[in-house]
Amino acid sequence: MTVDLAMNRISAEVGAAIRRRVSQNSDTASQFSVEQVRILRKAQKVHHKQLRALRAAIAKGKPKAVSAAKERLLSSFASKLMAVVRATAKRGGPVAFETLGTWANSLSLDHCYYETVIVHPQPHGQSWRPVCTTGLRRRAQQLMVRDLLLMTVGDNPYDSTVSGMGGETRLFADIKQAISEGYYYWASLDVRDFFPSLRPGHLAGFPLSQWIVGNIVFLPANVPIRFIDQRTGIDLTDDVIFNGDDDDQPVCPSYTLGTLRSKVKQVRQGLIQGDVCAPQIARTVLGRELQHALGKRDVVYGSHLDDVVIGARSRSALKASIKALTSRLASLPAGPLDLKHDSIRDVRESAYFLGYRITRRADGTVYVRPGLDRFNRFRTRLRQRLENSTAITKSELLEIAVGYARQWFGSHPAWDRKLSDSDPDAGQSWDFVWSEVLVCVNQVIHEEWSAGSLPWTEADIDFDLLAA
Repeated sequence: MTVDLAMNRISAEVGAAIRRRVSQNSDTASQFSVEQVRILRKAQKVHHKQLRALRAAIAKGKPKAVSAAKERLLSSFASKLMAVVRATAKRGGPVAFETLGTWANSLSLDHCYYETVIVHPQPHGQSWRPVCTTGLRRRAQQLMVRDLLLMTVGDNPYDSTVSGMGGETRLFADIKQAISEGYYYWASLDVRDFFPSLRPGHLAGFPLSQWIVGNIVFLPANVPIRFIDQRTGIDLTDDVIFNGDDDDQPVCPSYTLGTLRSKVKQVRQGLIQGDVCAPQIARTVLGRELQHALGKRDVVYGSHLDDVVIGARSRSALKASIKALTSRLASLPAGPLDLKHDSIRDVRESAYFLGYRITRRADGTVYVRPGLDRFNRFRTRLRQRLENSTAITKSELLEIAVGYARQWFGSHPAWDRKLSDSDPDAGQSWDFVWSEVLVCVNQVIHEEWSAGSLPWTEADIDFDLLAA
């Protein structure tokens, strides 16, 4: 990420947060006055000038000026106020201007606030990840740290999750370009337990004090943790989790105490998934290691947080690159990062990355579409929505199905959907998705009708489609 892009990202984020806070306070007793909005806008300008001053000092290579600019950015009221406003942006309901000021005045990067961390389970493959919600003041602290890092070390230029870098669309455009230049051999890799595996030592070279790394980037000791799963109604403190009698004791059909202990330990030891600055730090660490291991090799590469893709002109070159990257990550002084990779693929037969299938066809064009697993998940989730709905007419079921199908269709920005009618892959388009909708709706109605469920009749069922 370039400096200008980072500046624009922070500026846009701050501006949006101010607008949202003003909107949330409107028509309430906490509605901002014209003067209060002016104060927020003035603080926004001061904060922006501080960012520019830090970057200018770095460009001039003057250590004392850099140190002074960093100190201003991390200690000024304007910077703290903008961090607090952003930290409350997604918080529902109004927050009085005086309260924002009080929080900003009490905010410090030299203090740990011991706010409770809430762990929420997020499905991931056959298991789940501990994604956390932390307190408002920790979030504000992390926003200040992230601003500093964006101005000093930037972000990973090879990662598609960096804001403003084009996302999946840009990543696959780069892959297509590489394929056109003869990079036919590809491998998809991922760093196992990437966030939980990172330790303070992996941040060597970052412009952060040891105290900030240990207490703001990572979680300090004695911060209380709660595990909450709203789906199952579980709400447990870390004290209950660690003082249970039996690791295998089932908390519910989905969890044992042993599993919960393992996940809570991950939260305490590694980067917290859900923290504001965690993605930027993780991307930077991985990007640095990718550059060291692969930068001088005849390969192309990119990442999507903990997922890595590497392309080469020959199978042997790709094997050597994978071996070099695996060895480097496994021997990091701060602790090993475990790299898992699938088999090497030739795009002339099809390769896979991020759930997409990439194929170089005989005419030289490259086609990207969702892989079979994504289509299967679409069908499964579509059925679940239909079976759990309260629809009593076919048109209502179709409305539910089409709504989800359009959402799913639009969630694949890298999918090549602009194909001619004569194209052999033209079926992998909205027409194909629409046919899946019709089939799924028809099957659900038929199954419920066969079970004697009302109000379905034979007239609601397309028996020809069912037979096909």
